[in-house]
Amino acid sequence: MFENKWQSVSFFIGILFLVLSIAFIVLVGFDYQVFLLGTFSATAFFITYAAKQASQFKQANQLASLLQRHENKLQICNKHLSPSYLNEPVEVEISQISSITILAASLSVQLMQDEQLNQFTLTGSTTEIKQRVEQLLTEQELQRISIQ
Repeated sequence: MFENKWQSVSFFIGILFLVLSIAFIVLVGFDYQVFLLGTFSATAFFITYAAKQASQFKQANQLASLLQRHENKLQICNKHLSPSYLNEPVEVEISQISSITILAASLSVQLMQDEQLNQFTLTGSTTEIKQRVEQLLTEQELQRISIQ
């Protein structure tokens, strides 16, 4: 069920905080809202951390999964922040791209007919993102598209 030690520890600590808050509600009631808010917040933090340690979530957040090529389209997906909600990828026609700007952990794509930039948050350094873009595009596309 658990893939590593920290995933299981954080899950069980989250369950402990949940049981503690339920016991406090049963014994004392809702008189101490700050304590209840703190225990529910700790429960959410530890259980979310455990879910983020899952290999499926880590795989979905790798650069190769976030930035892919399908035929003549570049499929870009923002970094997933929660295991319960995975972002939908955006498909961009490669022939419509005029420039790509790469900054720290982000990618901006400008299309020929648009003046606005489409910005995406990715994982990885600037050089890793640039290498991934260069892997996905052909030589002719790299010459036509301005990469900064």
